[in-house]
Amino acid sequence: MIRILICDDEGIVRQSLEFIIQKSFGDKCEVESAKNGRMAIELTESFHPDIVLMDIQMPGINGIEAMQEIRKENKNIVFIVLTAYDKFEYTQKAIDIGVMSYLTKPINRDTLTETLRKAMKLVRERKEKVRNDLKIKEKLEVVIPMIENGFVYSVLFDGPGKEMNQNYRELLNIDTDYGYAMVIECGDELHKGVLSNTLGAGIRLQKHYMVMREMLKETTGGIVGALMANKVIVLVPSELEKEEYDERVVKIDNIRGMLRKLEQQLDLKFKAGIGSVKRWNEINESYQEA
Repeated sequence: MIRILICDDEGIVRQSLEFIIQKSFGDKCEVESAKNGRMAIELTESFHPDIVLMDIQMPGINGIEAMQEIRKENKNIVFIVLTAYDKFEYTQKAIDIGVMSYLTKPINRDTLTETLRKAMKLVRERKEKVRNDLKIKEKLEVVIPMIENGFVYSVLFDGPGKEMNQNYRELLNIDTDYGYAMVIECGDELHKGVLSNTLGAGIRLQKHYMVMREMLKETTGGIVGALMANKVIVLVPSELEKEEYDERVVKIDNIRGMLRKLEQQLDLKFKAGIGSVKRWNEINESYQEA
């Protein structure tokens, strides 16, 4: 169902437009109306219209101001301007807002219905695009971790070789020549740097892996490998060949903060090792350091 909001300060205009829409489209549309710009803005927040028929000349908040405010919160609403003039001073501003069409009063019924059909088609196309984008995103949520793990394995364990490494880098949009490795391990307890029950902790971490992965990506922006026993390897791209001491201190503090959050959420203990920045073909050295 398409939701349409009519905004006009003349009651007879609102009623006429609503009558035409209901007669032409029946239960395909749900219609609400507002008598001024302020009411239109408020209704948009609760009604969530797909199409807005907006009168330009209204007392108080005029049509342009109302559309500007509505557009801030919803980029996809289709605006159709209602005006009593063939040409009006707000034309450029209306174009900037992204108005689809202009209807001159008195509004012809056939013109209105044809314009609304075009607007509805545009709404359906946009909704279909959103659905398709979500489907693609869902598929990528499954595929990208596999690609990232393939890259980690390829770089560290010299699997498919240099050409395959470059292919992974292109797929993952890695355009830096440098990076560093980080290794994170979990256990039940951490005593003098030694983790206990690492096998059992790794099994328990498995079901929380995606939570850990998202935290790692948010904190480091790195490429996260799969969980291996109780260990996760992260490769973090770096713009510079060497990092300053202060930068490394900040990096370590951020990782410590992230590990504390993980410990609170997952009831496990963690420790991390961070290697130095290396070229990608030398990243195994950073991994050994980590």
